[in-house]
Amino acid sequence: MTDNSPITLVATINIKEGKEERAEELWKVLHDDIIANEVGRVAFKLHRSDKPGTYIGIYEFASETVSKEWLGGPLHMEVGEKVSEEGLAATEPDIRWVRPVKWQ
Repeated sequence: MTDNSPITLVATINIKEGKEERAEELWKVLHDDIIANEVGRVAFKLHRSDKPGTYIGIYEFASETVSKEWLGGPLHMEVGEKVSEEGLAATEPDIRWVRPVKWQ
């Protein structure tokens, strides 16, 4: 059964040297789409680490159902294919799923 409470994906991604600008362009496409079409359902933040080429992407989803819809959607799949085809990633991303603490 799918849990419909909020869920967050935290992805640490290592980009090859010299490919950072292109990777950021692709992430901006995702960001702009989220702002235009997904407010209230998906939020996306991208952070640069102190370690060159290392980024942390934080995707906050309104529910697990929304996460499955968005991650399986055409734009996310297209951007992922471009990252792969263009050889931008130095390693596979480290993906962590977390849920917010519910204070009583």
